[in-house]
Amino acid sequence: MKDKQLDEWIAQSGLTKTECALIQPAYGGPEETRYVAPSYGIASSVFTGLNAALNFTTFSAKTKTLHQKGIYKLGIISGFGQLTIGIIKYPKKIEGWGGFYQNHAQRNLSLLNMGLGAATVLLNASNLALNKKQKEKSLTWDIYSVPSASNQYTVGLRVIKDF
Repeated sequence: MKDKQLDEWIAQSGLTKTECALIQPAYGGPEETRYVAPSYGIASSVFTGLNAALNFTTFSAKTKTLHQKGIYKLGIISGFGQLTIGIIKYPKKIEGWGGFYQNHAQRNLSLLNMGLGAATVLLNASNLALNKKQKEKSLTWDIYSVPSASNQYTVGLRVIKDF
């Protein structure tokens, strides 16, 4: 710091400017930079638990049936919810004494919300897209062998067309 009054005080103290700098305490950011509002913490916990359960259900499903489409849709909605609160609550930098500070606790929670929310949306949207009900074939054919009256085998062709 360049301040005439500070230089006079240092001269009277018997210390050098470097020594005064060494004995200064480390100033952290304001206390509120390490604070997460309880409502945000609770909402994050609910979304994290729900999305973790939905992702586990999606990964552990043995068969892909039509009733799982509801689970996939719920996963997409829940994932977007968690992604949205993460984006909205991502903290801005705060100008404070000695520089800029950011609420690291809320930033980390917001990053978790954005990451898990996006992963949940992608996982469930891809499963919903990949597990569409397959259309039944309207035309089938088969080649097979058929014994004839003289005990020789001939080739048969069967074509079935559904209208």
